[in-house]
Amino acid sequence: MPKPTNQTYPVFLLVFLFFSDTKTRFRVALIVLAEVAFMAALAIMVLTLAHTWKLRSAIVGSIVVVCSILMYASPLAIMKLVITTKSVEYMPLSISLCFFANGLCWTVYAFIQFDPYILCQAGGLGFNCYILGYYLD
Repeated sequence: MPKPTNQTYPVFLLVFLFFSDTKTRFRVALIVLAEVAFMAALAIMVLTLAHTWKLRSAIVGSIVVVCSILMYASPLAIMKLVITTKSVEYMPLSISLCFFANGLCWTVYAFIQFDPYILCQAGGLGFNCYILGYYLD
């Protein structure tokens, strides 16, 4: 059963598109289209080329791990600006804490279930510890 939060993402996207300007709307629409095309191509290739459940799980699990680590590492893109200005105003504490709490929950869940695909995402928790370390300075 899907989480109720997953059903609200399209609503947030539509509200964002409704209130954004034309250039931003076009850019976001292209990004969403690229994501949908990637997911469709991935699903078709996995279902036609990988014939065992174990191989399908390994392929999709590996791709999800890479995407998840990239998501957790995304706040590091702003770190150059934070280091140069010596100010964390461009990196809100609330977002950093939410990322940290999310990574912590998934890490605990991975240890309980001992799922290696979820457990390798624990590197995201390390990124968040690094980011939160800047708030302690």
